[in-house]
Amino acid sequence: MSEVVSWFAGQLWGVFIGVIISLIVLFITNILPIGEDIRYKAIFYRRKIQKLIFNPTIKVFYTIKTQNQEEKKMKLDTFVKEVKEKLARNNFEFKSDRGNATIFKGILGKTEVEITLTPSYIFEGEEEERGFIVDYLQCDFKLIECKYNDFNGYLLNLIQIFRKLEASLEDVVGKWVGESLTCDIQRLYEFVGVLKNLKLSSLTGKIGGQYKVELFPDRMIVYGLIETTMTSMIKDIITYYY
Repeated sequence: MSEVVSWFAGQLWGVFIGVIISLIVLFITNILPIGEDIRYKAIFYRRKIQKLIFNPTIKVFYTIKTQNQEEKKMKLDTFVKEVKEKLARNNFEFKSDRGNATIFKGILGKTEVEITLTPSYIFEGEEEERGFIVDYLQCDFKLIECKYNDFNGYLLNLIQIFRKLEASLEDVVGKWVGESLTCDIQRLYEFVGVLKNLKLSSLTGKIGGQYKVELFPDRMIVYGLIETTMTSMIKDIITYYY
C-alpha cells in the first residue's frame, strides 16, 4: 500500500512541476520581447524536463535489408542453416522459427534486442534442380525496452549489436542497404490546429541532404545509415515534437 501511495505522490509531484515549468515557459515565450531562437530553446527545455520527469517508453525498431542475393544461387534451406550457425557461433541466442522467419536475441550490457531474420526467395532452376533461391534477407531489430532518459545508450548499443551481426554474416550476405529506424512514442505535438484541419497524415524533411525523416502522429521514421552521431539528433526531435 505504501508503494502505491509513494508512486501516486511522485506522479502528482511530477504533474505539479510540469505545470509550473509550462507557466514559466508560456510567460517567457508569449509575453517577453525575445527572439525566436530563445523561444525555441525555452519550449525545447520545458518539454525535455517534462520527459526527464516522466521518463516515457520509446518503442524502437531498426530495419535493414541485404543487396540482391540472386546471383549467389543460394538454396533457401542451406542459406537459413548457415545464417543460424554463424549467429550462434557469435553468441546470438536462437529463440524460435516463426513461419519463414528466424528469431534471435542479441544482448549488450542492459540492452536486449529481438532480431527477426526473414529471407525472401524465388523459385527457379532446371527441372529436377528447381528449388527456392534466396534473393534478399531482411533483418528487423526490436528493442525489448527503451526509456527516454537512457535513449542514447540504448540506441548506441543497438547499433553495436547490428555491427556485430553484420560482421558475423558478411561472408554470407555481403553488404546491407535500405536502413530505417522507427521510434514510436505518444503523439506528435504539432499535429493539432492547422495541421489537423488540413488532415495531414505526416511531415517529411531531410537532414543535411543525407537523412530523410518522416513525422507521423505517433511515430518517427529516419531513413539512412544510422551512425552513433545520429543518436542525439534523434532524441532532440523526439524531445521537441513528441
